[in-house]
Amino acid sequence: MLTVNILGHTHITHKGTLVPLSAKAVALITYLTLERLPQHRERLADLLWYTAEARKNLRVELARIRSAGLDIFPRSRQLLYLEHVITDLDVWRSRLSSGMDQPELAHWLSMLRGLPLSGMEDLGSTALQEWVDQQRCTAEEQVEQILSQAHQRFEADNKPWATRIILARAAALGYHLDVEPAEVQPRRTPPPVTVAGAESSLSGLMPATAQMTRPLQASLEQAPDTGETMSDEDERLLEVLERAQRQPQLVVIHGPLGSGKSHLAERVLRRQDWTTVRVRSTRLSRLVIASVAQELSRVADAADSETLRRLLLHPGTLEEDAVKLATLMARLPTPVALVLDHTQSAPVELASLLEFILQSPAAAPRTAILLSRTPPGKSPLCRSLLRRFDHAQCTQIEMNPLTVRGVERILRGREPRGVNLEVRAAELLQRSEGNVLHLLSLLEQPSAHPGALAQRLPTFVREQYAGEIDGWPETLREALGHLSVINGDFDLRVMRAALDSPSPAHTQAILKEALERTVLIEREADRALDFPSLEPLEDLPGSPELYAFRSEGLRVSLAGSLPHDQRQAVRRRLAAALEDYEPGLALYYAERVGQEQNTERLRRAYQSRLAPDSPLLGFPGGEFRDHERRPRPVPAPPRIPEGSPDAQTSLTWQGYTLSRGGSGWLSIVSQGRSGHPRTLRLRLNLPPATDTHSPRLIQLVWRLDMFQGGNDLGPLRAPFALRLHRLGDPEAHVFAPELHRDYLEDGLRHVAHPDLGTGQWMVHRLTLPPAREPHEVLELNVRGLDVALSLGRLEIDGTELLGHGAAAPVMVGQVSSFD
Repeated sequence: MLTVNILGHTHITHKGTLVPLSAKAVALITYLTLERLPQHRERLADLLWYTAEARKNLRVELARIRSAGLDIFPRSRQLLYLEHVITDLDVWRSRLSSGMDQPELAHWLSMLRGLPLSGMEDLGSTALQEWVDQQRCTAEEQVEQILSQAHQRFEADNKPWATRIILARAAALGYHLDVEPAEVQPRRTPPPVTVAGAESSLSGLMPATAQMTRPLQASLEQAPDTGETMSDEDERLLEVLERAQRQPQLVVIHGPLGSGKSHLAERVLRRQDWTTVRVRSTRLSRLVIASVAQELSRVADAADSETLRRLLLHPGTLEEDAVKLATLMARLPTPVALVLDHTQSAPVELASLLEFILQSPAAAPRTAILLSRTPPGKSPLCRSLLRRFDHAQCTQIEMNPLTVRGVERILRGREPRGVNLEVRAAELLQRSEGNVLHLLSLLEQPSAHPGALAQRLPTFVREQYAGEIDGWPETLREALGHLSVINGDFDLRVMRAALDSPSPAHTQAILKEALERTVLIEREADRALDFPSLEPLEDLPGSPELYAFRSEGLRVSLAGSLPHDQRQAVRRRLAAALEDYEPGLALYYAERVGQEQNTERLRRAYQSRLAPDSPLLGFPGGEFRDHERRPRPVPAPPRIPEGSPDAQTSLTWQGYTLSRGGSGWLSIVSQGRSGHPRTLRLRLNLPPATDTHSPRLIQLVWRLDMFQGGNDLGPLRAPFALRLHRLGDPEAHVFAPELHRDYLEDGLRHVAHPDLGTGQWMVHRLTLPPAREPHEVLELNVRGLDVALSLGRLEIDGTELLGHGAAAPVMVGQVSSFD
């Protein structure tokens, strides 16, 4: 039997004997074994050599494999495939047994020899390297799951010596197991972590599922107990429970996956000693009745428990069982909260059942809490229920996005001295897209390396997305897998290219179902936001309808589940479809599939669309430099006053999360979506000039924590961290690292300010021409793929624009003035 060994350095063995093969031959056999599908010779040659003589090299390598004694490939066939080949991962998995003694267990663990698929780095094309990374990630997840299963089996058999050996081996190899060592981790409820606003969805509560890793829970238990600050969401839910003392209440808590809906409900109900009846599957009314009956049997007396058992074993009609449940629930002496998950896809027929349960006379208060990933207006069940109850009985709670300030408070006391908490918090928020579960997983990583966060999705987050994906129909899952290859926003034209569907009706059907399931979302129109209200202003004429995946994590999970050859086929179609109006993105796709004959032509087409002085010249794959204008020193960092206001308002717009405090402090963090960054536009009305003949002076106090423009995707407009432009002026002031000269774009002369640093407060003083109109508007823009910045103060002629009476940062040391 031929065995491909991937649990460490990759090699081939035949009947237990090592077969001496070249790295290319090992890569070829490994690829065919793991893909498990016939592959064309031409495609394999391009993957492995990526040169003009690729086919010839493949023929030579096949001959060497035969000369090594492995006659495993049919000759003169265009399709190559392998049969009767296994991997050492399969062998290792099959040998798992809780009956192993200590030597057998040690031998079983010794089969893990390091990083899976080692030795396959820097082989072949970029497409092959992408495949290796994906397969390695999958293998690591499987190893972690098997080790967790082994630990659970030995723990159940009361063999602590075995669990210690497994944990030690896992730690040595860098695996994190979903287990709780009893001798290290006592079972107790962690104290709350102090956060204000929406961030308190993280406080003192871990996911109820046993899949969340235990090291994070242990770290939260060690967090200092500095007192508890309830969020607005906590207070609103508490008010609902108080009103339930007078009449039944209906609550809809909505927000995207991972926003903390379940945490909020569980945390508040536990503090109030309510009996929680949790229904996790709401797809069918019969399943809801069964779930409620099972939950009630835990708290009901003996007679009622017997009635519930008969209801489960011998169900009647839905109406009869609903009456029985309502009657039994009404007899409970304690307050009862009925919590339903995933109500965005629940059938509307559940409305009558829930209405009857809530409205029936009862001995104690009752509340129904519906958790939805969509706003109530997009959930048939929520929409129907809200219409059936009085306004005083209905409450809607939206989970607000996390903010940098909130994550920073969570990190305070947990990070070692010397770590820049602002930068660390911005990086965590940016990597997690504001997803609470993703953030919790990132916090598990060692704080000794605060700037080295893993780029791949944590296992727990990936499993959450995988569970959602598995629930979709096969047709939708396949179509969305193709769409997940698209980087960035897309319209119907790009959708048809990715789906390889000339039928507009088919594309519209996929779009409709994906929007209903909130897998895809409609992107905001190209509208500016008014400051400080953050209300959208008028649309720009001709703004196209654009769509995107709900989150980058969901898109990445889908793309990772698509076979490599299908992803490459989608990229070829996208390169052809985008060639005329997005040559930079077309070039990116062409390079990913190794279309050398097209890349040079697309690179010339892309550069011809840019202005002669554009800072994007030289990209993709290059870096802009101009040393004629040298960067000046960064000002000394300020000391933030202790009384600085916390963020009070937060929202997402154009791919950015904005949060601001009562006195005007503004934080802007991009959501990290791959693709061309959109332009965030904030408009501020300027006070009238006291002297219309003198220049207007602007002072900006701000901090840049992170910036990455996304130039490798070939945008047509240059990214920047911040731009200030008074509407009507012929020039704008632009700030971006590595940008050292002025340039012309969109009819505006962009004056570059290269004196930037990261993680420090800076002061910039700018000069505008004299006012020409009594009513002037200043526009602040952000355009970047990975951006995190904070605005502390913005003045014009000494008048503060971000907030009334805002306390400016206190500057430490000498501050330079830049004009």
